[in-house]
Amino acid sequence: MKFINAQTKMIKYLKSLDFSNRSDTQDTIISLPILEKIITNGFISDGSQEGIHNRGYNTETKRYYKIKERAFLTGFMKRAKARKFVERINTETNKIAFIVQIDPSEAFDKLFYEGDPNAVSSIPVTVENSASIKSKIKSLYPHSQIKLVLPKSTFNCMKKSANLKKICAIEYIACIDPVYCRRANSVNGLYKDVLKTLVNL
Repeated sequence: MKFINAQTKMIKYLKSLDFSNRSDTQDTIISLPILEKIITNGFISDGSQEGIHNRGYNTETKRYYKIKERAFLTGFMKRAKARKFVERINTETNKIAFIVQIDPSEAFDKLFYEGDPNAVSSIPVTVENSASIKSKIKSLYPHSQIKLVLPKSTFNCMKKSANLKKICAIEYIACIDPVYCRRANSVNGLYKDVLKTLVNL
């Protein structure tokens, strides 16, 4: 499948009931119009986070919780424009972008899937904590991260899911807002900077 066909298919999926009915997409629905523009302009997203700040009480666990997110966007871009895109995000905006490196070695693959915490560096994008007493929530701890390196086997599976299995000249990009709880679709948010940069490449 050509890159442009994969773009069309991803946009169609974002508009589908399969996507809207997922339990983990409710925060993303409001951002679909700008995400579609980002995909149309050459960044096929396979993951994102809105940058929310959430706190409350879980009636099942009977614990208070607090969650803080950094907005992020991950996905695929043609190699010909990926490096220029990353450079401009890092020099012309207050956001961070990088090309995720792919390690083809079987040794790294084994370390990665065995969950060795020293196998690969990562950047936290969600921190959280919980306690039975609200006032006891002091520090927040990393819950989810963006990896700086991925095994080739993982990269190939992700390409297949994005209908890019047979396309070789692509890079996997990660864009992160370093500021916690700045909404991705806000005036100064991540999505606006990503779209502006793509349009002006």
